[in-house]
Amino acid sequence: VAARFAAVAGLAVGGFQLAWQPRAYALGTGDPARTRLASDSLWIIAIVCALVTMIAVGSPEMLVIVTGPAYEAAMPALAFSLLAVIGTALYLVLSLPSALAKATQDLGLAMGVSVVAAVGLNVLFVPLWRSTGTAVAVALGQFISVALVWRIGFWRVKLPLDWAWIATLVLATSGVVLVSLLADPALPVRILLGLAVLSLVVRSLPVRSVIRAVAGLLPARSLGDQEPLR
Repeated sequence: VAARFAAVAGLAVGGFQLAWQPRAYALGTGDPARTRLASDSLWIIAIVCALVTMIAVGSPEMLVIVTGPAYEAAMPALAFSLLAVIGTALYLVLSLPSALAKATQDLGLAMGVSVVAAVGLNVLFVPLWRSTGTAVAVALGQFISVALVWRIGFWRVKLPLDWAWIATLVLATSGVVLVSLLADPALPVRILLGLAVLSLVVRSLPVRSVIRAVAGLLPARSLGDQEPLR
């Protein structure tokens, strides 16, 4: 149950991977391209954090409605499954320099070590926390891959990322996830926490550009006699 709920945000990460990496290869590694890719990276992290936050805030009610009261025990596992999704988004961003440099050995090493670590931690944690232990092991394994791919490959094509803002988004979202799903606060408290994170997300996104991009996708007839925005 936890994996299925977390997969909603995971689909967004998969979509970004399919769409963003070909775009990155097409842009190249010049200064304008690296600036554009750094901006894209922040958008990806912000959007994934927004999805994870909304799932975490609404899951205590949604999970019971969809699966029944017997599955309330899945809340802790869901919390760490959502943290793993954040780790997957970070890996997508931080592995891009190695991918652009065609240094696939960086990706193989990072993922190989993370898989071994996740399996080992799973064996250690499952007897203690059962399914939650598996979720913790997967999340830790994912963040191990993030740390490794950053350490061994991020210098290959240096992206001017706003590290402080990315860290703020990730830490704030992680805090809301853990509080919402482990501490079980009342819904109004969760909503307030979620709105705080979403305000950070809005500050991370070029709202006008997003609106214009969406408007540009609408059929011309829906905009009256005007030409669609591009």
